[in-house]
Amino acid sequence: MNISFRQIELFLALAKALSFSAAAQSCHISQPALSITIKKLEESIGAPLFNRHTRRVTLTAVGVEFYRHAIGLQENIQKSHLDIISFVHGKRGKLTIVASPSIAASLAPKAIHHFLQTHPQIDISLHDETDTKCLEKINNGKADIALIPIREISGDIYKQDLFEDYLVVVYPVGHPLQERQEITWKDIHQYPNIQIRDSVDLRQTIGRELSNIDVKIHPAYEVNLAATMLGMIRSDLGIGILSRSSLTATVTAGLQYRKIHSHNSYRTIAAVSSSRVAPSPLMAPFIGSCKVAASEIYNALA
Repeated sequence: MNISFRQIELFLALAKALSFSAAAQSCHISQPALSITIKKLEESIGAPLFNRHTRRVTLTAVGVEFYRHAIGLQENIQKSHLDIISFVHGKRGKLTIVASPSIAASLAPKAIHHFLQTHPQIDISLHDETDTKCLEKINNGKADIALIPIREISGDIYKQDLFEDYLVVVYPVGHPLQERQEITWKDIHQYPNIQIRDSVDLRQTIGRELSNIDVKIHPAYEVNLAATMLGMIRSDLGIGILSRSSLTATVTAGLQYRKIHSHNSYRTIAAVSSSRVAPSPLMAPFIGSCKVAASEIYNALA
């Protein structure tokens, strides 16, 4: 039994008007066409829906029961239509965000807070992952957008640059670097260096810089977490290099940091998505919020 929405629409019009001529007029259809449609609907159901009298039309017992279901279907379709319109206009839906740990702790919360001011009904999930895992989730469709440091793109990836995240050297209060007007890579390599083991992008950025000036930095210690690095620096076991956006007044208590004097000592933070699928209607407004948050961060770093 195949029943079209048009059949339901015409049935309801006739059930409410109880007149073929009035129902046909309200539905902008000829009376014979309406009669044929209702007849086919009755044949599909296997029972008459209307009692046809000379001057009036009434619902049969089957018609009354079908009317109850048809009203429910119409309301569900109308609700679904409104839900889809709300989704298209970014008023409802879900957005899955992945971000590298430092970005998940800095840019992402600011962007989400700004976004929810105008999109309070959106369900947002945020996952902090390594840069490689973030790209994997974009490529396999498990995330809508990734906030990661990236310079070059490959494959079916689309990116929008947000801001340049400069590298800084972190050292304990009273360290000799504190006295220097400008801190260069040659200054840094003289002291024990503490590095984060799995920070691939940070290592690549540092490696590019050092290869240009023929300086090598051998780590005195390798750790897994930035918090461990900062704790060791506080204990005067060495110095470390981090991105500026990953540092806050709380985590740098008892420490000092300075921007490294070099034109290319930065990583580009970008919003990354897949170019293989149509973007979610929520993508554009969220990236707009990312740019607002990035502007706040950039101004704070200036």
